[in-house]
Amino acid sequence: MKETTTALNYPRISHVHKALPEHTRNTAEILPFVRLWLEGQDERFIRKVVKVFEGAGVDKRYGIMSIEEVFQATSFQDKNKLYEAAAKELGENCLRGALKESGWAEKSIDMVITVSCTGIMILLWMPT
Repeated sequence: MKETTTALNYPRISHVHKALPEHTRNTAEILPFVRLWLEGQDERFIRKVVKVFEGAGVDKRYGIMSIEEVFQATSFQDKNKLYEAAAKELGENCLRGALKESGWAEKSIDMVITVSCTGIMILLWMPT
């Protein structure tokens, strides 16, 4: 007997939900902090970095910490720990929101795909 194939048999994205960090700034507000952070560097290098920020086509940027904290001299490990904790909290909030909006039960989820454009630690959650 031939098996009938339906759209339900194929993996698909059925629902999208987002969670954003509390801190937000537009690019024009961030540039003075970038320039201050790069103080003492070669002027040509500073112009290139500023040009990347201006040319990225990103009007609004979100972050897990204030702009002042972003440019503090802290170690990679310290910033990564902060990012990890915030990403897990945002991820859980996002997943709970998506489940609520979709009406799905937790056990009905096969996979969660996360996206972070500039995060240091990237999380991968698989069902357990």
